Amino acid sequence: MAAHRYKFCVTILLLSSALLFITLLFVTLSDHLTSKDADKELYMRRATQYLASEDFKNAEREYLKVLRLFPGDAVAARELGVIYFDQGRLSKSYEYLQQAAALEPENDTVKLKLGAVYLAVGVKQKAKRAANSVLTRDPVNEEAVLLLTDAARSTQDIQDARQRIEALRQQVGDRAVYEVALGTLDLRQLDTAGAEADLIQALQLDPSFAPAQFALGHLYWMRNDAKRADHFLAMATQHARLRSNWRIGYADFKRANGERETADLLLKEITQKAPDFLPAWVDLMNLACREGRVQDCVKIADTILAEEPTNYAALVAKANLKLPLESLQEFARLRSMYDRVPDLHYQIALKQLSIRNVDQAIDSLDRAVALDPDFEDAVVLRDELKLIKGDAATAIASLTELIKREPPRIGPHLILADAYLIQHNSGEALATYRRMSDLFPKDPQPALLIGMYLARQNRPADARSAFEEALRIAPGYLPALSQIVKMDIAENHREAAASRVEEQLAKSPTVPSLWCLKAEIDLAREDYDAAEAASIKAIELDANFEPAYLLLGAAYVATHRLQEALEQLTSFANRNKSPAVLLQIAMIQTDLKDFEAARSTYEQLLTVEPDSAAALNNLASIYTEKIPDLAKAAHLAEKAWKMMPNDPYICDTLGWIYIKRAYYYRGLSLLEQSAHKLPDRPEIQFHLATALYSTQQISAAITVLQRAKESNQEFPDREKALQLLDELTTQAEQVETHW
Repeated sequence: MAAHRYKFCVTILLLSSALLFITLLFVTLSDHLTSKDADKELYMRRATQYLASEDFKNAEREYLKVLRLFPGDAVAARELGVIYFDQGRLSKSYEYLQQAAALEPENDTVKLKLGAVYLAVGVKQKAKRAANSVLTRDPVNEEAVLLLTDAARSTQDIQDARQRIEALRQQVGDRAVYEVALGTLDLRQLDTAGAEADLIQALQLDPSFAPAQFALGHLYWMRNDAKRADHFLAMATQHARLRSNWRIGYADFKRANGERETADLLLKEITQKAPDFLPAWVDLMNLACREGRVQDCVKIADTILAEEPTNYAALVAKANLKLPLESLQEFARLRSMYDRVPDLHYQIALKQLSIRNVDQAIDSLDRAVALDPDFEDAVVLRDELKLIKGDAATAIASLTELIKREPPRIGPHLILADAYLIQHNSGEALATYRRMSDLFPKDPQPALLIGMYLARQNRPADARSAFEEALRIAPGYLPALSQIVKMDIAENHREAAASRVEEQLAKSPTVPSLWCLKAEIDLAREDYDAAEAASIKAIELDANFEPAYLLLGAAYVATHRLQEALEQLTSFANRNKSPAVLLQIAMIQTDLKDFEAARSTYEQLLTVEPDSAAALNNLASIYTEKIPDLAKAAHLAEKAWKMMPNDPYICDTLGWIYIKRAYYYRGLSLLEQSAHKLPDRPEIQFHLATALYSTQQISAAITVLQRAKESNQEFPDREKALQLLDELTTQAEQVETHW
């Protein structure tokens, strides 16, 4: 019994120890859990306080502490996603919003922020779904209404959004946000009057509704009504948060209206008070890139990337600053992160075009359009490239579908008309121009294009009427004014042309193009001093204005001041590798008989513009006559001819090379084509005569040589032509005597 009692006591002791251990463990775990919960409560309270004062950095730190303790905390994930969104750090925002969406699939804030991220990267359908989902439960959610509106780009999407908003209005009554949405949709369809009425109605419903103020300001900005635009944009930004895209939009407006210092101060205020707000830095970066301030562009991009290493805009900006091949390598790396962003493939296509890789550019644009069928810039550029490749039918089908699907835009119509012209379908081209006039009654471009079409059809009176219509729509519209001036010069109405230009110069004396038009008129009047003065004035206004240098060069050439012309043109070419200026330099060097210099300039031009048919042709002529290398001459001329097989000058160059290389019948065919189109050019007649003689067509050769002899024009081979005419005439007489 004693042994049994001992065993029982031991068992009791063991059980008591186990219970004590479990109790202590429970108490320890409870204390630990209580400590974690307390820490979480502290972190969340701090984060909320920081958020209230828009101290995003410290709020971010506190929420990250929460997620380290509780990785599945929905509130911390959601708030971090919203913070990153408000900072413009979209990739980080997407990461945490996705996490929050998995934890809170029905949370409206998460849905709308995710939808806005999708919209920012071009995935519009997901943005629409997010907005519609929220509106089903909350029909007056302003953020959802505006997101739905922003995502509506195609004609069908606009129609769907309009129907949804009208249904919401019938369900809950009118709201200012509904009127803003309808006004925005009107504006997308170019109904500016309807848009204005809707936005004014929004302000009547809620005079302090900032989205209505900003939208109305933007509308007046589009109308060039700077005073009213400034009033409403300022009202919208007056009470806007510091981290607001409206503030950036107002700065852009100020800059566009010549108030650069004010614009810079507005952006500087944002970046100083909210240095974590990346959209302001992106705006400054894009401005620096556009203005060619490379160092500033890189510096700001690095500032952005320090905050967000995967920032799309900064990575693309830095990639675009590299040389083309290095840039393409950088874009290839970006695809691992942003392969489903349509704009990335569009940017890649632009870079591929810079190295003339048209086929790969089309492939990249196909990818962009597959991701976003409504990406108008990508569709239009792709179809424009297909036109270049000769595939007009595909371009026409694509553009016609885009025009049906998208709200009215002038760009697709322009390319569609070009496609019809390439197909020699002038009737459809003209019909497209006329539809453009109806769709865009306040745009002078359609009338200008109709005029240019009619001018090509040799209908000068109708063309002039169309140009006048363009000027009625937009008085002072330079392209139309230029066309009328050229017609006046051609028709010897030079005083009328001068009067038109002088009238515009009185209104706009600082426009270089107007001074160039004056120089053209002065050249036509052979008033070379006045042409020189007008060209110099244009250069003073814009030291890099290419047409002014070309006209100044022409004035100097006309007065036999070739060296002065070379000096002016060379000074420009040293700063800007302009093909047109290099071509004029090479032609002057040829006139000066400095053929080696001309050869070098043409070679330089072809590195800038490898497909310059004029440079290829002229360089081939130098290698034919002055620096003999017939094989190289043939290569250049054949390349030029493939690009422009109907150009009579190119046909003459290549035909003459073939004759010199003893390819007589190939040369004869080209020279016959050239001589038919240029019957008054004795040099070309001599080349044809030589070809006829080489193919034993003596009588025809004599006829052509006689025509060249009777010409009043001098040409380098005149003595050879007369000598050949004498020889063939004598030969023909001997044959006739023999018979």
